[in-house]
Amino acid sequence: MESKPILNGHGYCHIHFWIGSESTKDEAGVAAIKSVELDDFLGGYPIQHREIEEFESRQFSSYFRDGIIYLNGGYESGFTKMVDELKPSLLHVKGKKRPIVYECPEISWKSMNNGDVFILLVPNFVFVWTGKHSNRMERTTAIRVANDLKSELNRFKLSTVILEDDKEVEQSSGAEYDAFNKALPLDKKDTELKKLPKGYDYAACDKKFEKHERSFVTLYKCFEGTETIDISFIKNGPLSRNDLDSN
Repeated sequence: MESKPILNGHGYCHIHFWIGSESTKDEAGVAAIKSVELDDFLGGYPIQHREIEEFESRQFSSYFRDGIIYLNGGYESGFTKMVDELKPSLLHVKGKKRPIVYECPEISWKSMNNGDVFILLVPNFVFVWTGKHSNRMERTTAIRVANDLKSELNRFKLSTVILEDDKEVEQSSGAEYDAFNKALPLDKKDTELKKLPKGYDYAACDKKFEKHERSFVTLYKCFEGTETIDISFIKNGPLSRNDLDSN
């Protein structure tokens, strides 16, 4: 919930309820009900927003200055929670302008491809593995997220290691190599890593990914009728400035 300044003598705010891709209908229903209850409690002034995983509004995304990281459900995942041992995980970083970070279902080369960037979190190390065809924003975002994880989990005294595709051996040594190879055996890389076909347009793929994300936006026109406010459908996203009518 984001609070806003006083407007015309009343305080108002935005209420966002977020629906995970694997949440049940019951969970989504409870979230909606609680949102309404909170709206009523605050006098009906809040503006409610329904956010869907990977299709969050720009406003909701702006609250997370370091980006949104999607973790698998079913267990407590707060990084600041005191735990006895570090839970290994593999994060996928994908996108051209505003990369999305989400947790892979399993730590395996099968979950990876050579067009994106991946973050491997294991005891003692945070590895940033950059696919051969990953873009600059994916690499920049991954390094920032890795440093954030290192800071959040500072009691584990993690070291950040950056590895390039096909240079894992020469860019790691000793404990680094052993830790990475234990989690992602290099002898399985050639057979399990998803390598996109020769001539594949990686930039177009990232653009398509982001276009798909924006396609869930819908534009309506609201105008004052004789006695009511009329609302008419204009188009589905993606949208541009030319779609707006100043009249």
